[in-house]
Amino acid sequence: MNVFVFILSVVIVVTLGRIIRAWMASKASQTSQPDPELNREMVQLKERVAALERIVTDSEYQLKKDFEKL
Repeated sequence: MNVFVFILSVVIVVTLGRIIRAWMASKASQTSQPDPELNREMVQLKERVAALERIVTDSEYQLKKDFEKL
């Protein structure tokens, strides 16, 4: 495969990717009402991330990691 075909293939793939992304964005913007199930899941995920952040930033967690390294 020569360089020209490779470059042309990359350009086609990138262009198709952008077209698909624009199509998906326009389709998503057509949704008029937010989905309550998605909102509920988002809240749950944010709570889980907050809990994980508390665990990881806890000084005892870091102390345990330091002991495990020894």
